[in-house]
Amino acid sequence: MLFLRCENYWWSQLLFIGNIIPYFEENNGGCFFWAWTFYIDFQLYLLIPLYVIVFMKAPKLGIALHVSIIVLSSAFYMLMAHFYQFKASPLNPEGYYLFAYLINKPWAKMMMHSMGALTGYAYLDLLKYRKASPEEKETSFKTLHYLAQRKWLGNLVCLISIMAIGVTFLSAWASNTDAYKVDHTLDIIYYGFNRFFMILACMAVLMNGFMGHFNSLERTFMNDYTRSIARTSFSIGLVAPIVI
Repeated sequence: MLFLRCENYWWSQLLFIGNIIPYFEENNGGCFFWAWTFYIDFQLYLLIPLYVIVFMKAPKLGIALHVSIIVLSSAFYMLMAHFYQFKASPLNPEGYYLFAYLINKPWAKMMMHSMGALTGYAYLDLLKYRKASPEEKETSFKTLHYLAQRKWLGNLVCLISIMAIGVTFLSAWASNTDAYKVDHTLDIIYYGFNRFFMILACMAVLMNGFMGHFNSLERTFMNDYTRSIARTSFSIGLVAPIVI
C-alpha cells in the first residue's frame, strides 16, 4: 500500500503535488502518500513572496489579507464539516473522507499559514522596537512597549495560553468517546474555531518568549538537545509512516 498506483502518479510526487493529484487518496495507501505534509509546506511556501511584496508595499493591506484568509478558512472548515458530516473525532465512517478532502489539501491549512505570517509580521515589529530609542518606543510602539514593561502580564498570558492549548487538545474528547451522541452543530463549531484558538494560544506563548517574558521557552529552544531533535524532524516525518 506504500507505493500504490505509483506507475500512474510518480510524476505528481516529483512535482510536489501528490496531495492534489490524485485528488482522492486514502490515509493508509497510495503513491508515497505519507509525504503530504512536505508537499503542503512546499505549496504554501510558494505564496510567501506574494505576502512579502504586499506587506512591504502596504502593511495594513497585508494584515487585512491574512485576516480575511483566516475568516474565510474558518467558514470553509465549517462548510466542509456540514457537507460531509465530519465529526470532531476522525474515528468513524465519516472520517474516511476527512484525509482526502480536508487534511492533506493546502487550502485546508491556509488559516494556520496566515496566522504564522501574522506572527512573523509581529516579530518584525518587535525587532524594530528593540532598536528604537526610549522616546520612539513610547510613541511609535505603544502596544509593544506596554506589554514589554509588564512581565507579569506576559506570564499570565502564557499561563492562560498553555491552558487553552490543553483545552483544544481535549475538546474532541466526547466525540472520541461516542461521536454520534454529540450534536453535529458542536462538530461544525469544532472545525471552525478549534484550530484558530490553538494556534492563537501558541502564537501568544511564542511572542511572549520573544519578548523575554517566558524565559523557560527560550532556554528550551536554545538547548542543544532540543535543536538536535529538531534537525531530525524531516527524516522522522518520512520514515514514521513506514514504521507504523
